Amino acid sequence: MTIVKGDPEAVDLIVGADFLYPVDGVNDVVLGGEVAVRDGRIVYAGSEKPAGFWVARERIDGSGMALLPGFVNSHCHTASTVFRSQTDDGVGGLGLYSIAFRGESQIAPEDWRLFAVLGIIEMIRAGITTINDFWYAPDAMAETALATGLRAELATEIFDVNKPRLADGDYYARASDVRTSIVRGRVMMRQGEVLGVDADAALAAVKARAPHLGELMRSLGGVSCLPACPCGMH
Repeated sequence: MTIVKGDPEAVDLIVGADFLYPVDGVNDVVLGGEVAVRDGRIVYAGSEKPAGFWVARERIDGSGMALLPGFVNSHCHTASTVFRSQTDDGVGGLGLYSIAFRGESQIAPEDWRLFAVLGIIEMIRAGITTINDFWYAPDAMAETALATGLRAELATEIFDVNKPRLADGDYYARASDVRTSIVRGRVMMRQGEVLGVDADAALAAVKARAPHLGELMRSLGGVSCLPACPCGMH
């Protein structure tokens, strides 16, 4: 065993595992890897360092396990917990249109908040470190993410349709729906500022969707409130 001489590097947490997937887009699987965390941030992810290299307040032994640091769920409907496994598969998104859209329209706002908390817990238990979400109860997801330490890129959406009417198969584009979505996005931006979410968390992002995407994006180009707001595409 190699022993490092000199002062060890202080960290809060060391997590070891038999297999490490760096999730950095460059390296493949590392056998006998470890992750070091300091001040809530990953400062190292790679092969296990020699004994004495770290001095850690806490160590987690992941023998026989695989470790995925920075595991990002880039498209998740976190609060839609009651629809798990019912709409994930199927021809042409049949479950989405026949089950999710119809069922979601029947859920009360206070229940969506509870589902958001449950969904965040599910993500953490699954090893997710960051979520990207824009569906129901983003404000409740933001509050729970802040309380638990989960990173979140949350948004309200800019729709050219009325989301509750999707259950009835109504995909008619209305300018009023776009305006309502923008106003809701601006409200969410202010809520994010009150919560103390920094700009990097992108709480206030707004997202757009088809079916009338070309016309929608052209109309958004002239909306004066958008330049100060991050914008993503769903």
